[in-house]
Amino acid sequence: MANFRRKIGQSGMKLTNIDVHKAHKLIEERPALTILDIRTAEEFEMSFIENAVNIDVKSELFELELSKLDKSKDYLVHCHSGQRCVAAIPVFKKLGFKHIIHMEGGMREWAHAELPTVYNWFI
Repeated sequence: MANFRRKIGQSGMKLTNIDVHKAHKLIEERPALTILDIRTAEEFEMSFIENAVNIDVKSELFELELSKLDKSKDYLVHCHSGQRCVAAIPVFKKLGFKHIIHMEGGMREWAHAELPTVYNWFI
C-alpha cells in the first residue's frame, strides 16, 4: 500500500501508513521516535525491534497504558500483521494522539524483509 496520510475525525489525528522499509529508514533517521509494539507480551518476548515499547492491545490495561504517553509526539505503531493496529486506531484517536505512523505488515513483514530484529533464543 502506498504511503499516505489522512486526518481522522474531528480529533485531527494524523494517520500515516508506511511499509517496513520506510519504517526502518524512519527509525534510523529519528532515533528518538517511540516505537510501540502492541502485540502480546509473549510475542514481544520472542522478537522485537530494538528500543520498542510493548503495550499489549489485548490487555485490559491497554487504554490506561496509552493514556500515560505524550499525545503530542509521533509514534510508530505495529503488531504482528497490521490487523490489531487498525483495530486500535480508534483508541489512539479517542485518547487524543496527534500522529500515529502505522507500519503496515507488522513484524511478519519486518522479519520477511530481514530487517534488524532482537531475538530471544532462550524462551
